[in-house]
Amino acid sequence: MFTDSAGSSRFPGQIRPKLEPYRQQAVLHLHFIGTIDNKTLAFRTKNVERGRLIPGGARSFGTAANYTMIDAGKLSFGGKGAYLVADNKYVFQSAGNAKYGLFFNTTLPRYEFRNAAGKPVFSVNSNNGNGVFAGTLKIGAYTLPSADGTNGQVLTTNGSGAVSWANVAAGNTYTAGAGIAISGNTISNTAPNIPVTLTGSGAATVTGTYPNFTVASTDNDVQTLSLNLCPCHFLSPAVTIVHL
Repeated sequence: MFTDSAGSSRFPGQIRPKLEPYRQQAVLHLHFIGTIDNKTLAFRTKNVERGRLIPGGARSFGTAANYTMIDAGKLSFGGKGAYLVADNKYVFQSAGNAKYGLFFNTTLPRYEFRNAAGKPVFSVNSNNGNGVFAGTLKIGAYTLPSADGTNGQVLTTNGSGAVSWANVAAGNTYTAGAGIAISGNTISNTAPNIPVTLTGSGAATVTGTYPNFTVASTDNDVQTLSLNLCPCHFLSPAVTIVHL
């Protein structure tokens, strides 16, 4: 070992590069591994490229055909490069609270969106696609109830986006007076020698002429039909009830 003219210690055969003043200043204050020209810096092991640092700042890891690249904060993959997650690990997590995020649960198995307590609030089974919501589900303008209704209830809407469970309203009820019989949706004249006319009230309407009438109702309330008799002889009528 000997001391050169600049006062630095060197071993025999060691070459001191000649640097321009501004580069000498940079070397004195910063240690780095890299290039000072516009060339890509490649990393190799066993003479096989494992990564690159491109002059523009992008970093790639892998081979030239299959790699992961980080460029301007964006992660991308080339060839057969892929983002892999181990079993029972987060796919991604919040920087502010690591319990927030998407977790891959291989025990069930399912994908879980977890809350601040690390509990799943929405999950999808990775085999059959079944989904589970811990809260309410909104489809378009409609928010579905978070709890089940009672036996026989149906979903109803108020027309403003609120959907709730409700009991099924009773169907139309018709009462037969003198000279008429009701069986299912058919009204028959039990006095065939006396023709009849039918009139409805409320939401019930009657169209047609004797002996065939059509009765329609616009709601599920109990409707009233009036039977009017006249002393004539006609065939027995049949009336069809239509529920709108």
